[in-house]
Amino acid sequence: LGISLHTSTSGIDLPMKVLDYFGCEVPVCAIRFDCLGELVVDGVNGRIFATADELSKQMLALLGSVGENGSIRPEGELEKLREGIRGMTRWRENWDDHAKEIILNACPSAIDGQAEHRGEPPIWLKALVFTASFVIFYSLTKKFALPK
Repeated sequence: LGISLHTSTSGIDLPMKVLDYFGCEVPVCAIRFDCLGELVVDGVNGRIFATADELSKQMLALLGSVGENGSIRPEGELEKLREGIRGMTRWRENWDDHAKEIILNACPSAIDGQAEHRGEPPIWLKALVFTASFVIFYSLTKKFALPK
């Protein structure tokens, strides 16, 4: 069980720690803030709390489904949340469904044969998309950041 105490000052950034947890199929209890619902869906892939009392109750309920030998009981809420994580769309699926056709049509000569053979974008293109996303995110957070 992961715990995220990350809050967003801009109201638009999400905790990377939660993505790390989800990548390992670890459900998370995360503190509530405006855009968290884009990542953590309460009762589906994690739990959301606003107070220490809520967090303690969630932890007791979730960890109560762990057996004495450390195994997770299949009927418990923790396993249900893990199933919710397994059902989430992954990077590859997002690429195939939303970005691949647009990017490949925009620069068809830029695809190397090996990556195309696997149906994946080449690593330099992943880096370019990541960098562009970071620049957009950075500009948005600077634009909407709260004054100090």
